[in-house]
Amino acid sequence: MGEQVLQVHISISGEDRIATFGLGTDGGLTHQADFSLSGGPGPLALSPDSSTLYCSRRGAAVISSLALQRDTGL
Repeated sequence: MGEQVLQVHISISGEDRIATFGLGTDGGLTHQADFSLSGGPGPLALSPDSSTLYCSRRGAAVISSLALQRDTGL
């Protein structure tokens, strides 16, 4: 895989988790981390400075904010 250039975050509602992948210069994805989040994580939004990930929770009627680590994801 090429050098990592971005992180990709995916909500997996049925498993109550958010998965983080590194995206390489060659387009390949490498799994970096999982973060458990009860209530069925839904749509995600990233802060303008890429330091915070916002996640709606389908079963909890709330929005969670998660601090991001550049090298490991959540």
